[in-house]
Amino acid sequence: MSQIDEFQKQLKRKGSLNPVAKNTLKSYKATLSLFSRYLEDRQPSAELAQDFIIKMMESRQKSTVVRHGYALRKYLEWLGEKGVLLLPTPERQLPDYLTEQELARVLEVARTPLEKAIIMILVDTGLRIDELRRLTLADIDWQKGFVFAHREKTDMQGWIPIGEKSMAVLEEYITWKKIKGSEEPLFPYKYWAIWQWLKELGKLSGLDSRLHPHILRHTAAVLRRMQGQSLEDLKELLGHRNINSTMIYASLKSPELKERIKPVF
Repeated sequence: MSQIDEFQKQLKRKGSLNPVAKNTLKSYKATLSLFSRYLEDRQPSAELAQDFIIKMMESRQKSTVVRHGYALRKYLEWLGEKGVLLLPTPERQLPDYLTEQELARVLEVARTPLEKAIIMILVDTGLRIDELRRLTLADIDWQKGFVFAHREKTDMQGWIPIGEKSMAVLEEYITWKKIKGSEEPLFPYKYWAIWQWLKELGKLSGLDSRLHPHILRHTAAVLRRMQGQSLEDLKELLGHRNINSTMIYASLKSPELKERIKPVF
């Protein structure tokens, strides 16, 4: 039995290695099969594993190479190899968002003060739907232009800014809804109802199924980032506990940054 066969056998039983799920085992098997063919008659080592990773990078996507690399790290650990296997940084795909033109189309087809308020507040504040549903009149600072975000998901609650236009739309909605009590929820609707309204607006604006609650949160981050907003500021706005969650927007290129930093030639 080869070392690779023995390793795969160990993965299935308790011992120095914890047993792994069936899909993970299948993935490891595919990796080790490729690595075994690359080795030919040579003994596996951290150095050869690194060469194997480098060769794979010539023809495969980063995400695929990283997946194979994780399996090889586990195998090298089992072998007792102390060398560190270096892997490429996996690419993080930017989430879908609305362009300024698409956002304008959605607002044009909004049929009620409620729908317009939902769109503008979510894009302006980056709130999640559950956070929007918790808002009350007491959570609005009309003079300074802030709303209080109740973030039970991350416990990163606090005051975040809201623009004058969104404040005006919110005030119009409150009058339309006839909300008076300071502790009365501003948006006392079920999540599925808000989702359904957005779905209908998506059809009316030609965006179809792309328009859903979380795309508005991504839009809030992307449009700001493209205007030069820092990742730290976005982290605070979105209520992320860790900056790593905000790093998904790091690849966006700011036209303002290009304008400020002049080329050498």
